[in-house]
Amino acid sequence: MFMSKNIITNDKKAAFLRLESVLREKNITVPDFQATLNIGSQVWNNWKNRGLPPKEFIKLAVIIGVSTNWLATGAGEKYSDHEKNQNKKTAIQEQSNHYLSNENEMSLLNAFRLLTKEQQQMIIANTQNIARNNEQIIKELKIKMEDM
Repeated sequence: MFMSKNIITNDKKAAFLRLESVLREKNITVPDFQATLNIGSQVWNNWKNRGLPPKEFIKLAVIIGVSTNWLATGAGEKYSDHEKNQNKKTAIQEQSNHYLSNENEMSLLNAFRLLTKEQQQMIIANTQNIARNNEQIIKELKIKMEDM
């Protein structure tokens, strides 16, 4: 049993190293990635020292755009054909990053680029819904303030 725990631990640490390699490859900084995941330095350092928790493999693979199998084991194709094409587009788009006005926009755009087209469409739809809801709330607050 002790041996199998070491194997699992080593696999988790190897998965973390694969994650780091993809971040370097995509020029994503650790702070930007932490912000995308909404995690702090302590969680990142735990992953670095103990390895990635297997329960995080799917989410992280989706976010960075790699195969879950590759992230977990290092076996198989790293990227799908779709992701390979996305990487080419991302490289071209990264040349225009200097036009963005602040780090939050950069972080958001970098994270957005890592998503599949379907995920991007869901984010856009959800963001539009939030904006509409906020507009409605502001209108209602203005009416209430006028009544005061």
